[in-house]
Amino acid sequence: MDVQKIVSVVMPVYNEEKYIDKCIRSLLLQDYPREKMEWIFVDGMSQDCTVQILQGYAGQYPELIRIYENPDKIVPYAMNIGITNAKGKYIVRLDAHTMRRIIFLSAYIIWKIQMQKMLAGWRKLNRTGRSAMR
Repeated sequence: MDVQKIVSVVMPVYNEEKYIDKCIRSLLLQDYPREKMEWIFVDGMSQDCTVQILQGYAGQYPELIRIYENPDKIVPYAMNIGITNAKGKYIVRLDAHTMRRIIFLSAYIIWKIQMQKMLAGWRKLNRTGRSAMR
């Protein structure tokens, strides 16, 4: 049974071999269910062992980790590649040289859902203050 991905974590990476292992280990500790998330690493043609480290983890967690190349080496291009390939309802952008607390993703999703519910009843107003919705 294919579980719908709720969260797509997109991480542009370039020469992150010193940090990527700690980043991935912090993500593995997240209290959010792994089967409901995916991690998309978009590599800007790293010259170190970043991709090899990622491939090692992808071999251990093939349903969780995907790796793409970013030959343009520009972060916005990396984000476009990641977002285009994302399957999740929510997209989270992280830097590979950061570690996150265990509750980071679950707290983020709870916040996003609450914000959607809160904003669902709002109406867009035009310049005169009248409802722009029809």
